[in-house]
Amino acid sequence: MDAIQWFRVKFLGRGSYGTVHLAKSRNKYGSSWLMAVKSAAIERSFSLMKEAQILQEFVNCPEVVRVLGFDVSFEGGLWFYNLFLEYASGGTLHDLIQRSGGKLDERDVQKCTRMILRGLRCIHEKGYVHCDLKPENILVFPSPDGRGSSVKITDFGLSKIPGDLNELVTKRYQFRGTPLYMPPECFLEGEIKASLDIWSLGCVVVEMITGKRVWDWTGGVCGLTAQLITNSPNMPETMSEIGKDFLRRCFTRDSSDRWTAEMLLHHPFILETNQGLPPSTRAGLGFSVLSKKLPPTHGFSSRRVLA
Repeated sequence: MDAIQWFRVKFLGRGSYGTVHLAKSRNKYGSSWLMAVKSAAIERSFSLMKEAQILQEFVNCPEVVRVLGFDVSFEGGLWFYNLFLEYASGGTLHDLIQRSGGKLDERDVQKCTRMILRGLRCIHEKGYVHCDLKPENILVFPSPDGRGSSVKITDFGLSKIPGDLNELVTKRYQFRGTPLYMPPECFLEGEIKASLDIWSLGCVVVEMITGKRVWDWTGGVCGLTAQLITNSPNMPETMSEIGKDFLRRCFTRDSSDRWTAEMLLHHPFILETNQGLPPSTRAGLGFSVLSKKLPPTHGFSSRRVLA
């Protein structure tokens, strides 16, 4: 990638990796654009470097945030690693929920969930597990047609990459991701599999529908563990029956029976929005919400592009 000139415009936030700013960039041809810049001191930049490497694998996936490049800068006597990402003018999914009165209409939830699932399918097919899917790590963009919004998955600094050791808990109650969005097997067995992200997706869907998290956090990790072991997530009362069935597939306690992203993309809750099918046509899809039977799936290909 050709070197670009850029400068920070606005502070956007701070995370475990460092800071993120809105920045304006300009290339050698005089073109300029806005972008998000994640920055960390070199000695603390491992997760940002890892994220940059991972995002290069998904430049052909529209539902994963696009990496624009990186550089190293010397500021205030320190060297910094800077990761350039496309700028999400709509903020995060958490911000969208708050702007919408604390919850989203179910039709909008279906659309967002379909896009998130497409991103997860791409991530899992390449052998990755995101490990920290939550509303704060889903960005909101204007849709390509200018009507409504689209969402993309971001923040891969904690992700499991192919070949990683299958360990989630390195020390007691120290997790790779956010405990509130973790499935039971992470607490009981400490394993990382793609099914982890599916449980997290279910938690995100509940939060979009209700504006509330699935679990009560007042008891800390110990209280959360007790809830996960003894209880199943409550289905939102205001959600449609087909939506509740979708959530049951995400919240299957046995991770080996939990539906995959590919399977969930064929669930009627998603197909309703994707194809605009009226209820009377669902029986012709060769799909049953009472089983794992699915219609034939289309092939998926992804072309690696290095910026």
